[in-house]
Amino acid sequence: MALAARTRDGCLRVVVSLSARRRTAALALAAGLVAAGCKGAPAEPAPASRDVVGAQGSSRSATAPAPPASLVWDVPAGWQVLAQAGPMRLAAYRIPRARGDPADAELSVIRVGGSIDAGIEGWKAQFALAPGESAKRTRVVVRAVAVDIVRLQGIYGGAAAGHGSGPLRQDYVLLAAIAATEPQPHYFKLLGPRRTVDAARADFDVLVGSIRPR
Repeated sequence: MALAARTRDGCLRVVVSLSARRRTAALALAAGLVAAGCKGAPAEPAPASRDVVGAQGSSRSATAPAPPASLVWDVPAGWQVLAQAGPMRLAAYRIPRARGDPADAELSVIRVGGSIDAGIEGWKAQFALAPGESAKRTRVVVRAVAVDIVRLQGIYGGAAAGHGSGPLRQDYVLLAAIAATEPQPHYFKLLGPRRTVDAARADFDVLVGSIRPR
């Protein structure tokens, strides 16, 4: 007969004392008892490997591209190209006046040194802003070029409000886009009577949206 006894390690030890005829069946039974009676749990599968990104690799960022040196842009239909006045004046365009306005508007493109903030302050000094008006400034990015949009409305006095060499011009608007290029910014300055400038705003936005590195 077959005798089974549990050992210290928790498995069953089988002692076989059988006739040869029944020994084979007993051995098969004993093997099943040993397999079922061993308390060792089957090995768990190894955890799947995971890709770990180091802190240095996860915080690395691509280097920002350098500002371009020169730009090109599309000229809206209906804007008249004017002759350039000097080396700093890259281009100039005349915008036909709106009905009831006393003059056409003009957009000039120049490059000058100094900070963009200083340039905007200089423009503000040329205006006596209309009551309730303030300088409006927003920033957009066009093809990786940072562009500041500025709008001033009021009495335009040229060199400085009330101190210009020409007559004061009532109800004028300055609408400008300043593109951050190196070594000097590009200034797209649209100046004219309010109705004319406001009517040209859509074309101005199209021009700004077409700015791209040369």
